[in-house]
Amino acid sequence: MKRKRLLSLLVLLAAVVTGAVAQTTYNVSVKEGTEDAANWSATPSQATEGQTVTITYSGTKSVKSVTAKRKTTTGNITVYFTDAQDYGDVHVYYWNEGPDWPGTAMTEVGTNEYSQKIYKAVIPATAVGIIFNGNGSQTVDITENIADGSWWYTTNNFNGAKNEVGYVGKYTENIEVTNVDANNWTFTQPDGNVELDIEYNVTYPVTISDGDVDATNWSATPTEQSAGQNVTLQYTGKKKIKRITIVAAPTARTAAEATAEDIGKLIGADGNIYDDAAAATAASTTAVAVIAYVGSGTEHATYTHGLAIALADESNSNWNMAKSTCEGKSAVTKAAWLLPSQNQWKAMFGANGGNEGSYSGLNTALANAGGTALQGSDGLYWTSTDSGYAYSHFVAYLNGGSVNFWEDDDNNSNRVRACLAF
Repeated sequence: MKRKRLLSLLVLLAAVVTGAVAQTTYNVSVKEGTEDAANWSATPSQATEGQTVTITYSGTKSVKSVTAKRKTTTGNITVYFTDAQDYGDVHVYYWNEGPDWPGTAMTEVGTNEYSQKIYKAVIPATAVGIIFNGNGSQTVDITENIADGSWWYTTNNFNGAKNEVGYVGKYTENIEVTNVDANNWTFTQPDGNVELDIEYNVTYPVTISDGDVDATNWSATPTEQSAGQNVTLQYTGKKKIKRITIVAAPTARTAAEATAEDIGKLIGADGNIYDDAAAATAASTTAVAVIAYVGSGTEHATYTHGLAIALADESNSNWNMAKSTCEGKSAVTKAAWLLPSQNQWKAMFGANGGNEGSYSGLNTALANAGGTALQGSDGLYWTSTDSGYAYSHFVAYLNGGSVNFWEDDDNNSNRVRACLAF
């Protein structure tokens, strides 16, 4: 009898173990393009929802801030909706190749200042149209601004029985990060992968004046200094030192200080102007774009001083993907990546040769800066300008040095070149 009871107990335990469900784990990564990314680590490296994650920095830079947000899955985007008309049970329907009506159920993420609920849903980046709906009510078709983080709300205006919508802009779901000490931060793992956005304090190099004798025997510790840090200078040569004079080096100019004379120069990832790629590298940054226009009319709500064109094309894609790819490029200080509009293309063409109908001058500027030329053999480049017809935006048609603008179906695949507004 005892053996039978023991056998029964073992069977019961086996059943319990077999029925266990593994919890989903999520990763933490540093935003692509972040300086010194290799010196950041997370413990645990994979965490379940609700776990405390510690992120540690083992490098030498001075960290200004750490921001964490949910990372969108590759090939998908997250869209947001404020239910200002109390739809309730909110869904998002999208096309092409979307789910049956009413679409994907949305998840509540918070409320706005008017106590109206905000919802989100993950949909394919290839979606060309969306409709928010709930309990028999719905919005009009939305075919503009479909990109990661895009956020809409229902208005009191109607088009037939459908609510018109307003576009809010981009919604950022930040996760609360606690600073433990100079090198460690913690946060609570949400239900998704996390991406870290790191900002370092401004640092300043110490250099020996050009032409100084025995300059190679001088060094500064640390190699990068932020304001207020102690710096140790060391000389390992054999000469007798009479005096050391320390003066401030010329201050770098930001893109916002650019003048027409700076057209053709480079913008670094730090937002500063550089004569060439070597100068950017010497300043511990990377050249990302060529200044192609300085003046009004940049068509950006915040950055209205000028435009710079990326050094190379992005991958060919449809219009929606082109827009989200440009806007999602690695951040540049005090500037914004975007898909250039028709007028922005014209401004860049015109400032590089004086003819908005020719791309030759802009290609010369790219070549001089070490960039990749625009493809001018029947080259079609997307613009962000809407033609006014469904699913149709303009493309810049480059051929034989000249430029024309044609309408094209959003679903077609064309070339993509990002533009930096500053």
